Amino acid sequence: MMEENCIQDYHEYSSCCGLVDRKRVAMRLDLYQLRTFLEATRLGSYTEAARRLHVTQSAVSHAVAKLEASVGQPLVEWRARRMVLTPAGDALRAGCERIFSELALLEEKLIDPDGEFLRTFRIGAPVEFGVTVLMRKVRPLLDAWPQLRLDFRFSHHLLEPLLRQEIDLAIDCIAHQHPALQRTELFRELYVMVASPSFLASQPVRNPREIATRPVLSLDKEGVWWNRVILSLPEAERPELTRIVEINHLRGIIHAAQEGLGIGLVPKYAVLDDLARATLTVLFPEIPLLEDRFFIYQLVARAKREANRRITEFLLRLDASEFGDAIGKVADSVPR
Repeated sequence: MMEENCIQDYHEYSSCCGLVDRKRVAMRLDLYQLRTFLEATRLGSYTEAARRLHVTQSAVSHAVAKLEASVGQPLVEWRARRMVLTPAGDALRAGCERIFSELALLEEKLIDPDGEFLRTFRIGAPVEFGVTVLMRKVRPLLDAWPQLRLDFRFSHHLLEPLLRQEIDLAIDCIAHQHPALQRTELFRELYVMVASPSFLASQPVRNPREIATRPVLSLDKEGVWWNRVILSLPEAERPELTRIVEINHLRGIIHAAQEGLGIGLVPKYAVLDDLARATLTVLFPEIPLLEDRFFIYQLVARAKREANRRITEFLLRLDASEFGDAIGKVADSVPR
């Protein structure tokens, strides 16, 4: 009965979207094929969809081909090995997101009608934000919801685990544009250039151009990490970085700056204690560096589930006032 209702729901939706002719009312769409198609479009790969569904890549390709035959028109095009949805495929994907979202909600209610049982919920976040902010803020949620079981994944690569449903929700400062994702604004974060007093005593930096002759600590060897500084300066004052020290972890950059190995660029919230103890000094605090934005990301198909909804509401209520001007609600920032 559940499958028949979902299929009927899809028939009504697809007719409205122009996916099928209303006269073809006898057409039956297979839920397995729809699920396979949805996973493939989320991941952008038949191979990844096969891994997620524990089937072969050819099984995914065959399921999508059969679905296209049922619909009567192409759903997917491949351009330079990149999956691109046709207009019909995009409409079908949106319909699948809605249908499987409702199906997940129904299954949740059937399994747990009183809302007492909750499986482990997995939150992803960048390493520094997770360690410095999230771990200090999550206790009230656990106290208010004792049956909740939380796991955490701290990583700088959260999109693929989210699409593969290895995590249920991600807090990320990388702007992800994906049709399967719901994005909610959470925080802004400020950045600062920092160095130890001993470093500045031996290698003073009197203006931004002199950064070019000093070692700078960067997450990448190309210095892309420093673009939020470079692009914040007038063109005539932009340094050409020549002494880049690659350190692929923010905490490593902070420790290296403390030890006098160079100038670090880091989120301000991560070094508030160091600034208070004067083990690090902010360079050119009058320069407003480009900010980042933290967003909550979750699959559209999961966003209405009880756990996702309640955890999203909790995150949106977080009080970040203890971090001063280093982190705060997006509405608090001044447009530039």
